[in-house]
Amino acid sequence: MGVRIERARELAGLNKNQLARAVGTSWQHVDHWERDRTQPSPTSLSRLASVLGVTLAYLLGEEEPVVPPLQEGLETFLRSYAPPDLTPQEIAWLRAAPIDPGLATPGTYLDLLHRIRMPRPASNVPPPATATDDEEPSRNKTGRREKVRMEDVLARVKGRR
Repeated sequence: MGVRIERARELAGLNKNQLARAVGTSWQHVDHWERDRTQPSPTSLSRLASVLGVTLAYLLGEEEPVVPPLQEGLETFLRSYAPPDLTPQEIAWLRAAPIDPGLATPGTYLDLLHRIRMPRPASNVPPPATATDDEEPSRNKTGRREKVRMEDVLARVKGRR
């Protein structure tokens, strides 16, 4: 049962904490259910099915999940074309992508995945200035940093120009 709960949770795009909150339990309970350490109570099982959008029969192992026809392109991509290092966060992003699932093909989802993995170009904004060894912030008697004064900030900004 644990594998089915985990799969349904991932397909729903939820993490353990989100599922736990929706069901009304702790993430540790969800973790134990997914690892088959404990079984959910009948009430929790019913809530799980409702939150995850699956049937009780699926969670109990009596039937296979029904994939909505609009998700066929994504499910085909996940089953046949997805790279082995695909993360749950990337799966959730692909499920929430702003595209028409009825028109999307596995290739569409592969292209989206490449786009989210592509490094972003560097911006023209310079990185924030960092203190060098000779610019150690002043400290008070207890060793804490002194409060930053506006006059000091303005003087430093004018000095950079």
